[in-house]
Amino acid sequence: MESQAISLPCLPPYAVSRQAPLLLDETFDDFDAQAERLIDHDQRYLQLTPGAFRGRFLSGFFGPDVALHVELGNQSLLQEIVGSEDCFTFGVTLSSGPDFATNGQAFAATDVLVLPPRGSLLMCSPVGGGVAAFAITRTALLAHPAVTPALADWLAALDGANACLLRAPDLATRLRRDCRDALDLATATRPGDGTAARIGQALLASLAAGLSLGWRGEAATSPLPRRLLQFQAWRAAAADSDLSPRQVEKALAAVTGLGPMSYLRLERLHEARRALHSAPPQQSIGDIAASFGFWDWSRFTAAYRQHFGERPSDTRRRAASPASRS
Repeated sequence: MESQAISLPCLPPYAVSRQAPLLLDETFDDFDAQAERLIDHDQRYLQLTPGAFRGRFLSGFFGPDVALHVELGNQSLLQEIVGSEDCFTFGVTLSSGPDFATNGQAFAATDVLVLPPRGSLLMCSPVGGGVAAFAITRTALLAHPAVTPALADWLAALDGANACLLRAPDLATRLRRDCRDALDLATATRPGDGTAARIGQALLASLAAGLSLGWRGEAATSPLPRRLLQFQAWRAAAADSDLSPRQVEKALAAVTGLGPMSYLRLERLHEARRALHSAPPQQSIGDIAASFGFWDWSRFTAAYRQHFGERPSDTRRRAASPASRS
């Protein structure tokens, strides 16, 4: 799979087969495999739009305190993310077109996403979306001389809270520029010459300074939108939820753009897909489908192929291949 087919102007112009020394650059045809690439974060993806998935994930590890990740995907995804134990993660969008949504709020090009250590995030990415994430260790960020005491107190109070958005267009622009510059330099660098650590120090200094200048004393936490809370309550309780059908319908539409039946069917398709990856060879595809409520084999196959762009047997065959297992 060629990286140019899954690229943005901010990314370095080289193919995945020509790995840059300081970057781990991979393309994916499985969104679950791509979800595992954000190291030290817990992620779970649900593909919302139909069609075969194609994604790309780049990572640069610049010294002990700084990592830069860039993620792209050709399908809309509902992404549940729990932050690292000891890192703040700052995100900016890279793609033009429809906005992302984070915790029920529009995540625009002028915003900076802040995911604190152990924080929670529910993000809906648009078709063709791209995002850059700067992961900075808590100790290095709070100790940086550019971080004011008031800002350090605000950041410390976020620990374990929901992700939040900063309306900071100058900082968002700075981070996109830093992302491009870091990737360009990492692409042209020889390993072992100390450049990785210098890139990390520069990224940390730039983010700390930009954050100090762009922070306007926002509250440490803000309430989640009512529709998102209703969506979470309904999904946790399902049939036992005390929400009215109309409330459920509005909450699902606000978060996923789907109705209740469509969403539940999509969840079952994803669970069946994960089972195809993990079930023992002797368990038939029909038995797997039936265990998730798909009793009609032909209808299951048709629905599966329409949404994931491949047959259930293709998924199982790829999961069993040596390349997939490695």
